[in-house]
Amino acid sequence: MLENQRQTVHDPLALPIQWSTDAFESKKKLRIGYFTSLPYFPTMGDSGDMVIKAKEALESLGHTLVPFQMPDAYNYMKIFGKFVLADQARHFKECWKGEEVANGVKLVWIGSKIPLWGQKIVSRILMSRIFPFLHSSRTAIMFGAGAATSTELMDAMGQKDEIIDQITTEWENLKLDSLICNVFPFPAPILDAPGMLPTATAYALIWNLVN
Repeated sequence: MLENQRQTVHDPLALPIQWSTDAFESKKKLRIGYFTSLPYFPTMGDSGDMVIKAKEALESLGHTLVPFQMPDAYNYMKIFGKFVLADQARHFKECWKGEEVANGVKLVWIGSKIPLWGQKIVSRILMSRIFPFLHSSRTAIMFGAGAATSTELMDAMGQKDEIIDQITTEWENLKLDSLICNVFPFPAPILDAPGMLPTATAYALIWNLVN
């Protein structure tokens, strides 16, 4: 994608990162971190096994692979929600006004129609065990997650910095060059399925959060 600026040609918003032939052909042995699953949304099928197979393949080439401890996904998903929904979904609703809503974001669209007080009630119901068939702590943190005040938003910024510090400290302590992991908890989801599973994005959203 980076060769001959192919990505930039097709997506002018992408940064024009030069392809590094030296880095690609380097014989340097690397220290690479890895993790196979997150308790927040465990990997399914052979997704975790693929990371292990990649680890073993890299080790056979002489690289060093070490386990990497990720931050608590329950915590960082809640922080991410405070930023994305800080305007109580007003931006989303403005973008979708008069448009046909894609199935991939239908669940977010439905959630944006629920007022904040209603989202808080839904969150409490999902967190409680009064109705066991509705209990889902993962989904609960996605409702009413947006920062409601500037103070709450500033607090979220401080919490984000703590997450960044945790990851960079772990990275530096392990002296890593790179990291391998899943970007989704299961392979090849059916069409539109990811849109109904916003909690499954925990594997990718962490890197958006820490930039």
